[in-house]
This record gives sequence, structure tokens and C-alpha cells, in this order.
Amino acid sequence: MKKIILAGIAITLLALACGEEEGVTPNVDYRVVSTSPRAVLVNVETAFNRGDINLLKAMLSENFVFYFDPEDVGQMVPGGIIPETCNYAEFIRTVENLFRLSYSVSMTINTEHVGAPGSGANTFRAEDVDAELIVMMDEVSGYWGESLCDLEFEKYRSKSGAYYWHLTKWWDNANDYGDARARNWPYSIGKIIWQFS
Repeated sequence: MKKIILAGIAITLLALACGEEEGVTPNVDYRVVSTSPRAVLVNVETAFNRGDINLLKAMLSENFVFYFDPEDVGQMVPGGIIPETCNYAEFIRTVENLFRLSYSVSMTINTEHVGAPGSGANTFRAEDVDAELIVMMDEVSGYWGESLCDLEFEKYRSKSGAYYWHLTKWWDNANDYGDARARNWPYSIGKIIWQFS
């Protein structure tokens, strides 16, 4: 009888620990429920800062596309030539490498002016969202970049019938800072990430 009760408790705890979104546990204390585009960005920032690839996966649509800054396209970096875009699988693989190979990662996404979708909207676009990425390779050397990003989100319905948001497109627009490159600022967010592809 004790074994049956213990097995029942274990199954209940396991069920509570498993989320409905790609195996991400909903009881992780730093995760925000993605009921808005702003919440998605908070989770993306947290995923980078904590090296949580599963949280990042849960925030991206399977049709996710990352658009590199046009100034970066065609440049050679350690990961290879920077393409115009990368898809969900390429982005996740590259960020996993970034988490695994770096000493520390810090991302800041300014969500102050992101806004909110209109009532009944299924898509939403936020423009000129300031994002900063610092990747340290050891205690003293690394990469720093900042970009004004355009981001597109899509609403989806979960298995339970609740509505959530995913990030579907990310445009890295470091060049929108104008004279940033002239000030000897060599990195955009995309260029840093693609170092690890």
C-alpha cells in the first residue's frame, strides 16, 4: 500500500512539473506567463541570462526567423559567413553553442515602449526595441553589442485552450544607431550570436 501511495505522489509531482509548452516546466520561478509580447521578451531576456535553452525554445515560434543586420551579411566570423537569415533550428543550435562555450552571457531588452496588441489581434509588431548582449569568453574578454530590433509576435492557442504569444521574427538593426559603427563599435547582436554557429 505504501508503494502505491508513494508512486501516486511521484506521478502527481511529475505531472505538476511538466508544462504543456514543449516540456518547459511552468513552476520555474523566473518564468513569466507569455500572455503578451512584452512577457515573451522578458522570458527571452531571462533565457539568455540564465542559459535556459528550453525557455527560449518555448518563446519562439517553430517558424521563427532571425534577420541579420544588412551591414553584417556576408562578413566572415569564426562561425562562418553571416547569412541574411537563420531559421528556428539554426538559431537554437547557435544559441545553445553560445551558452555552452561562453563564460557568461548577459542580455538586456528594453520593453518599456513595446506597447500592446489591439483587442482581438493575432499578430503584433514592436519596432526599435533596444537590446544589448554581452558575451564573456573568460573573466576579461568577450563581445558586446547593441541593436535596435524590430520584432514580430503571433498569438497561438495552447492544448488547454488558453492563448499565448510567440516571437516569430527578429530583425537585428544595429546600423539604425547611425554613427555606432563609426565609433568603432564592431558588433551587433546577430554578429555576436553567429560567432557560435
